[in-house]
Amino acid sequence: MQATPSLAGLTVATGAALAAFCFALSGTQGPAYALAPAAGFAAVGAVVSFSRQLLKV
Repeated sequence: MQATPSLAGLTVATGAALAAFCFALSGTQGPAYALAPAAGFAAVGAVVSFSRQLLKV
């Protein structure tokens, strides 16, 4: 039970660091570069979640 909050904190911190890195790299195009990997991670998460639902049957 205690590992869940620390893992969630770690993922939030990692995501914030990656977004800051994208902003620092490209200045005006930073938001676009930050959203692209975020969308990719969300898509991978959706595929994994959906596949887990299919395997439960």
